[in-house]
Amino acid sequence: ERYRDPENREHRISEYLKGARMRAERVAKDRAERYEPHGFEPGQLFYASWGYDQTNIDYYRLEKLKGKTMGYIVPVTSCYVEDDGTDPCGPAQLKVKPGGEIREWDVLLGVDRSTEEKGKWKRLTKDGFTVGCAHAGPCSPETVRYETHPMFGH
Repeated sequence: ERYRDPENREHRISEYLKGARMRAERVAKDRAERYEPHGFEPGQLFYASWGYDQTNIDYYRLEKLKGKTMGYIVPVTSCYVEDDGTDPCGPAQLKVKPGGEIREWDVLLGVDRSTEEKGKWKRLTKDGFTVGCAHAGPCSPETVRYETHPMFGH
């Protein structure tokens, strides 16, 4: 590359090295955060909301831990919550919360009926884990969420 003068060349080199140092610091920080303790215990529930033209809610449960960052995740059923008729979203939405039974299959987790495995090992971070194209974050058993009614897009 050509430079207008030696000062311009030194400035460009200095800026390049500064950017490289900042990137190295950012990578080191991200790596350290990735291995921070997540604080989850077996039994912790997670949810993932996904869908393009509809909202799907999938629930997961942490079954066991391995090392500092790995957790065995299984898909669990969801339960419908009765609507009291005052729901502003109308009939196109259903209220759901985590059930408790393990599901035999899950699109995002990649578990299907043809395998003996009911779950998958996933890397856990402080805010959950990545599942398919979505992020699964922690939730409580009583938290109600909305998903699209099967009649309107599933």
